[in-house]
Amino acid sequence: MVAALLFSMKLSCLGACREIGRSSFLLEDDAGQSILLDCGIKQWKQNLPPLEPPRKPTAVILSHSHLDHCGGLPIPFKHGNPSLFCTPPSAEIAEVLLEDTLKIARQENIPASYSKADMKKALTAVSVIPFEKETKLEGGTSFEFFDAGHITGSSQVLLRCKKNGKRFNFLYSGDFNTRQTQLQESASPPAEKIDCLLVESTYAGREHPPRQRVEKEFAQAVQDAVDDGGTVLVPCFAVERTAEILMVLNRASLSAPVYLDGLGQRICGIMRGHPDYVRNYDAMLASFERARFVEDRPTRRKIAEEPCVIIATAGMLEGGPALDYLQKINEGKRSNAVFLTGYQVKGTNGNRLATEGKIKTKKGTVAINIALKQFDFSAHAAHADLVEYVKEANPGKVFCVHGDQDACQTLAQALAEEGFDAQAPENGQEIRQ
Repeated sequence: MVAALLFSMKLSCLGACREIGRSSFLLEDDAGQSILLDCGIKQWKQNLPPLEPPRKPTAVILSHSHLDHCGGLPIPFKHGNPSLFCTPPSAEIAEVLLEDTLKIARQENIPASYSKADMKKALTAVSVIPFEKETKLEGGTSFEFFDAGHITGSSQVLLRCKKNGKRFNFLYSGDFNTRQTQLQESASPPAEKIDCLLVESTYAGREHPPRQRVEKEFAQAVQDAVDDGGTVLVPCFAVERTAEILMVLNRASLSAPVYLDGLGQRICGIMRGHPDYVRNYDAMLASFERARFVEDRPTRRKIAEEPCVIIATAGMLEGGPALDYLQKINEGKRSNAVFLTGYQVKGTNGNRLATEGKIKTKKGTVAINIALKQFDFSAHAAHADLVEYVKEANPGKVFCVHGDQDACQTLAQALAEEGFDAQAPENGQEIRQ
């Protein structure tokens, strides 16, 4: 059991401990509030929800809208009426993702943890809060969002609580990036005393190559493939990565059509409406204007046989049009290629492709015989950045989450060697005084 926190609160770890997926943490404060930080699912594990919280939450705070953080948001509303808070872009993106998750669950006969009515109830309860605006909850606890630099609207969540009449600051990092990207500014922790930090560990033990070099190598690889007459498939996360890849290709003045297919089309539409949450907004719009949106199956069949780039959902090849395109171009020219641009969680088709050169489909295992390359466009902080972030926050206690077992323990050990009281909790663990 992890040592007790130095305040009379309880933190229940409901997901994302020594694993990636289903982020969810319940913080019970002195004033009787039960604050749920994120409620995600493991989409590649048939929408596995978080563990059930020991108390009904009175408030739900969403750090950002990726399914591993927002995919279970309606669950607390099945038998409760909590408040729900997030940034304006996160609210719109979450609605799209939740609707899509229900649709896919019906199509694939996958269990859903919530109904359409639960989803509507949750979305009705949303209050949108911009960055750096303190919001008070009942009982005296307040919170504030700070830019996390991860995706559009992503937030670090600073909770200002009370212990024996004195302020106690609890910081939930969410997913963050301390390096600037095409679409996001770099993140840093809030400039105030942090008593306890719940920090992501996704890339603990690993570093990222320089972003400009990755972008240049990616654009050149795409150009080389289409020059050779190939069709290049870029499976992309619908949220943010799709827009970023469009921008990289537009800056490179690629001499081939760039097609966009899947849920990323709707997310790009949402990003258009939030210029204050996007770096290089005009450049983003220009890249959208160049892209050709795919609207029907005949177009899909046609473009899979011509020299072009196809950016398609989903980033880990767990369904979506990307999986259909991959099987199609795998049967075509040897000059065709598939380029992965995101983190590939163990157990997903993307990871299977990257490590074994094969994927699983409804018809069985399929060997992929076309060129495969993987590029590190990560929106997460790397190991050195994680350590530096914690040093800057300088918390009294650190809990390392949102990483596989090795990553969480690696970060906790590295921070302990730096003198921090750092540990990697387990799912189901309750941390209290």
